[in-house]
Amino acid sequence: MTNLPVSRPSRGLVIWGVSLLVVAVVTGITGVVMLVARSGGDLATSLSSPVSTTPVSLRQELHAGTYLVYELTATNNRVGPLTTTNGHQLTVGPADVRVTGPDGTSVPVEVPTVSETVTRGNSEFTGAVRFVVTEPGTYQI
Repeated sequence: MTNLPVSRPSRGLVIWGVSLLVVAVVTGITGVVMLVARSGGDLATSLSSPVSTTPVSLRQELHAGTYLVYELTATNNRVGPLTTTNGHQLTVGPADVRVTGPDGTSVPVEVPTVSETVTRGNSEFTGAVRFVVTEPGTYQI
């Protein structure tokens, strides 16, 4: 049996690797900060909006913009190192949601073009339908 010499990585390689890791982490954090800064109020609103059990009728003061109605699609249960997820597909669609503008006209409701999920605690909510508000005011949802 032949013994092969074992060498430790050179100090220069370790410093180079740590430097690259730090740059990657800083770049990642900067990207997240920029994303949050750009979405700003929308992200904050998604994370802090009240949860309502359906069927429900809400009167909501809305500004011009695109809105999503989220559906609870999964709950996570964590026990020690294990996490179990109980989930389901979306069951709410455009036919299930009516939005009426301040002037009484119907606002078109459609399936979102992009899948968006928000996690709050152990609950995961997925954007089920979206609608666009062009004029600020009180809307019936």
